[in-house]
Order: sequence, then C-alpha cells, then structure tokens
Amino acid sequence: MGLFQNHMMAAAASAGVTPAYTIDNSCRFNLPDSPYLYDTLGTATDANRWTYSTWFKRSKLGISYPVIFSAGSGGGDTSRGDITIYTDNRLSFSGGSTIWRVTTQVFTDVATWQHLIVAVNTDESGNDMIKIYLNGSQITAFDTTNNPSSAANTGINTAVAHNVGRQSHGGDGWWDGYMSEINFIDGQQLGPSSFGETNSDDVWVPIEFSGSYGNNGFFLDFESSGDLGNDVSGNNNDFTSSGLAATDQMIDTPTSNKPVLNTKTDTAVGHLSAASITEGGLTITMTASSLSTRAPATLKVSSGKWYWEAKYTGNASGQGYGHMGIWDSDTALPTTTIGSGAAGANEWLFGDGGLKNHDNTSSDTGLGNWAVNNIIQICIDLDANKIWFGFQNTFQGNPAAGSGESFSGVGDNIVPVIYGYGGGSGQGNWGPINYGNQAFTYTPPTGFEAIASDNSQDVTVSTAPTPT
Repeated sequence: MGLFQNHMMAAAASAGVTPAYTIDNSCRFNLPDSPYLYDTLGTATDANRWTYSTWFKRSKLGISYPVIFSAGSGGGDTSRGDITIYTDNRLSFSGGSTIWRVTTQVFTDVATWQHLIVAVNTDESGNDMIKIYLNGSQITAFDTTNNPSSAANTGINTAVAHNVGRQSHGGDGWWDGYMSEINFIDGQQLGPSSFGETNSDDVWVPIEFSGSYGNNGFFLDFESSGDLGNDVSGNNNDFTSSGLAATDQMIDTPTSNKPVLNTKTDTAVGHLSAASITEGGLTITMTASSLSTRAPATLKVSSGKWYWEAKYTGNASGQGYGHMGIWDSDTALPTTTIGSGAAGANEWLFGDGGLKNHDNTSSDTGLGNWAVNNIIQICIDLDANKIWFGFQNTFQGNPAAGSGESFSGVGDNIVPVIYGYGGGSGQGNWGPINYGNQAFTYTPPTGFEAIASDNSQDVTVSTAPTPT
C-alpha cells in the first residue's frame, strides 16, 4: 500500500477525534490568476543550513513545473534555488544550474493534504546535505542525486528574491492547488518531529513548531484574509501577494480536509476535456458543445448526515443543462448523456427545471426553474438513505425533520458529483462549489454537516474512487 493511500485510509478511521493542534486556514493558488507570494530575504543566520516545511494539496496534474518555493533571479545564478514538481509529477530540488534531487516517487494525489520538508545543511557530508521528507518519512529513492560542494549555499536562504508558488527567476511555474502551515527555518536542518507526529490512529498530523526561526525564518498561517503573506513568526518577514484575493483564504486544511472536484477522473468517463476546472477544484466551466461532463468529488461518505451547496452560473430557465447530485461508487460512474433528465441507476440528480432524476426517470420537485447565480443545495442522510434537493434555501420536503425526501433508497458509498452539458454559451457552468471549503451561503438544516475529515461523523469520510 502506497504512502498516500495509507495516510488517507488511516485518516478515515479517526472517528470524531479532535486534533491536538488544529490549522484554521490555507491559501488557494488558482493557476489562471498567476498567483504567488514574494519577498527578498536579508542576511541569513546561516545560509548553509535551512528547513522548508509546508502542507500542500494539488488541484491539477500535468501542468508545467508548478513551484512550491523558489529563490534567485537568473538562469544559472548560484543564488537560485527551486523546489518544484515536474510535469511528470516527480519532485525536484535544484540550485543554480544543478539539479540536486529528483524523486522516483510521483506526486499525483489531489484528494489529501501532504506534508513536505526539504532540509539542507551543506556542512554535512554526502547525501546528508539534503534530506527530503513526506508525511514524516524520509524519501530515499531518487532518479537524480547530486550534492553541493562543502559549505556551499543552495540559493534558498540568501539575500535574494524568494517566491512561494512561482519561480522567482523566470516568472512562470505557478502553483495550482492549496498550501498551508508554511514554516521556513534559517540556520537549522530539522527533521519531521519538529513539525508533525504520528497520532494514535497511525496518521501523520501537524504539531506547532516551537523552535527558533533565525534571521530569515518565517511562518505563514494564512489567518489574515487581507494579508495572506503575513509572517507570524515574530520576524516580520512578510511576503507580498500577487494574483491572490481575500477569497483565496480557505478553511480546507490539513486538519480539516474537504472535498474538491477530482481532476484525475478519466476523460473518457467524465469528459473532463470538455470542461475547465479552476479555483482549486471548486469551479467548472463547460468548454465543448454536445458533451456531458461528470465531475465527481475527491471524498466519499458512507453514513451520517451531510450538506453541500453550489452556485449555478450556467444558462438556466429550465433548459436542463446543469445538474447536481450523487453517485453510489459501489458501481461504475455512468457515461450516458446528461441533458434534460437522464440519470443512471446509481445516480440521484437535481436539474435545472426543477426535475429530479434517477435511473432514466424524471419527476417534478415542485421547486421550479433555476435562475443564474441561484444556490443549489443537497442534504443526504445515509443512516436513512434519503436525499433532499433545494435551491435558494427552499427544499422539497424537510431535511431536519427527515420527511418529504426527494428520493429514498440511495446507496451507501456516496460521492458528490457536478454535471454539465454543452459549452460555448455558458451551459452547465458551476462555481463556487462549496462542500464546506468556505463559509456556506445558507445554514445547513439541523443535524447536517459539511463533508470534512474532522467533524463528528468523520469515520465515514474517506477517499473516493477515481473513475477510470
């Protein structure tokens, strides 16, 4: 079993356990906005020794060299350093014109938060100069292994420009996804125990860093939506933001993982080539006509009571191009056309026009046609196997009372899915989709919660299967 799978399966078993240390916020980096944070560091406590620790969640794979952390200003400049992910999803750490490490392991998880540490001390010898850790375990398999000369600097932690989420020396390589709990330590090469621990469920979880930061050190916790680059280490090494807004402060964090749209869904199944997924997997825009797009979420639930909502931004007025619903992942995601009513036997959908759809049968909810920018809502009670549909805070039936449901007899391994059809004229577009990633527009009915890894029902939250 791979490290990512083990991490998420263990997280799914941590029923109702409140983490000892919680992280409240993350920063979303949306590639089309060219987002990044930048600052020029000063004189280091010890430029030969430093540690970079971050939690991250990717949104999109296969993009060109997304950068985690970067320093320097020019091509082969010896004061240049990069921690980045290659287009083929391997992690790379380079300095100047030399590539120090390229992992054999690929980083393709879009469902869970991962903890990365790159720790450098060029006063050490051999491979001990550079140590890389993922989720508390040291990475030892590399396709490329080179070491700096003794006592050399590696670009990072020198008095040059440093960027989070973009190359500092090329103006590209933007990150697409989330980052949280960024600690940079000047003057020490630290290991995982300074930033995390294995809890009683054998899950790697964050702890609060309590050591010294050194002159250039910083801590970005993203708790100020108006100042996402605010350094709270005490050093005031603040970063300036570009391409980021207050709405990019998120509550999807390493201690409260939320679903996003699964960009790994096979094109032949979900037709995701007919759509553009942006904003950290929370916005979908149809780009091709006459194709149905199914975009499942990254997490599933198997019991409990859950709520989510989304803004419908596509053409409305009863055209039936947009649907929101659920898929029972015990069987394959259907590939049938979604337009004005069709749904598979393992799908329960709510569509523009007020129709509810299941197993190729449609009936009227009585809720009427949607309008552009309406908030569409879903409540599911998987202890009673019921689902309720609503929009603009009006439901068919009463979820809180458990009555008047839109459907009964829904499945047991449920994945939220967004559906669209068409393109070119804005048919079937959605965003933001909100599984609890930000504050809800409407208060969930009594007893219903956001899908997250840290709420009272989290024993039922686990990684959803990726349709292929």
